[in-house]
Amino acid sequence: MMHRFGIQGWSSLANSEDHLPCRILVCWNPQTHAVLRINQSPQWTTCRVTNKTTQASITITVVYGYNTPAERQPLWNYIQQQRSITTSPWILLGDFNAIMHPRDRAGGVSAWPGHMEDFPNCIDQSELIHLPYSGPKLSWNNGQSGSSNIQKKLDWVFGNQQLIQNWPATTVMFQPRHISDHSDMIVHIHQANRTMGTPPRFKFINAWTERADFMALVERVWQTPIRGNPIFRITTKNATVEG
Repeated sequence: MMHRFGIQGWSSLANSEDHLPCRILVCWNPQTHAVLRINQSPQWTTCRVTNKTTQASITITVVYGYNTPAERQPLWNYIQQQRSITTSPWILLGDFNAIMHPRDRAGGVSAWPGHMEDFPNCIDQSELIHLPYSGPKLSWNNGQSGSSNIQKKLDWVFGNQQLIQNWPATTVMFQPRHISDHSDMIVHIHQANRTMGTPPRFKFINAWTERADFMALVERVWQTPIRGNPIFRITTKNATVEG
């Protein structure tokens, strides 16, 4: 399959055994990584990925959620089940076809029906952490103009506590593409220098404090209720202040 993409020497696996045509395709360089498929369905593929040089391993779940709430229910159930049995660093990424909050969209219908709580409840109960990212917040665009334009954050990257402990400097970058209605997601998995006990760094820009509305902004954001585990709540509020 890889020759169709002009990639020589790479390996791949697809979930086409469960769904035709293929919805998820995982590709890797077998010279640098070993990949073992653990579980798959039309909406997800979970693999164990091992770096051949360091022997460090991570569990990765690639997600492509269905369009309707009822069809996505097995995905939410699987994530919660997988959380209870996964003890290694775990990262979930992909197009979940769902948003976490009303602010994760622009344009279109503004209603928030009950089924839209399924996604945030799943992430909350699974104690997953929304990884810090750069780039556009709304990663999907329907490509229309004016009042017909709709944008949403459908693409997400989450990690468990073990991922944060092992690779605390992990970040995500979103890059808009002109040939797709979704932005690219690039995940940088970094491990802090534990040998010397160097803690994760936090960059503070003094210029922020020079804004006339700085304290009012911090107070307003900090008092805004955020649902989720403690790390998710504090990182979400921090990202809101920075934005």
